Amino acid sequence: MPKGGGKPKREKKRGEKERQQKSKKSDKKTEREERKRRRKDRDRYTDDEDKRFAAQLAAAGLRVHEVDADGNCLFRALADQVEGSAKHHGRYRDEIVAFMRQDEERFKWFVEDDEDWDDYLARLGRDGEWGGNLELVAAANLRSVNVVVHQLEAPKFEICADGEAERTVHLSY
Repeated sequence: MPKGGGKPKREKKRGEKERQQKSKKSDKKTEREERKRRRKDRDRYTDDEDKRFAAQLAAAGLRVHEVDADGNCLFRALADQVEGSAKHHGRYRDEIVAFMRQDEERFKWFVEDDEDWDDYLARLGRDGEWGGNLELVAAANLRSVNVVVHQLEAPKFEICADGEAERTVHLSY
């Protein structure tokens, strides 16, 4: 033990490193929450934009079916499109998280902010946590569906299931 009863240098360094890692995780979580808030604000359409988007979808033979924008919206929309009802969105979330966990090597490389894979899946598994492109890719392959994402005055974004798709589902963002 060093003179004066202090901690050995190695323990001090380890403690400092742990504090830095916790601080870094906290900063990344704050950044992620800020991006989520900005995305939510950006995605609010005006009445005019709503009308233009409805017309854009109508031209493709589609219509808007709104789901609650509570962080579960991606999973609600998928459940609605596949089953005709959004009420089983929790099951869709659970199945998608399990599918991604099973096929870790396919998905883990695309997690933002160098977030730990297990932490990402734990966060994604919580009710109200937003899903995104990774989850759409997982859903397409899990459910054997092609997914088309529509946005106002933007090209369609298409995700194709690896094998033969049973059908195509349309979502809007």
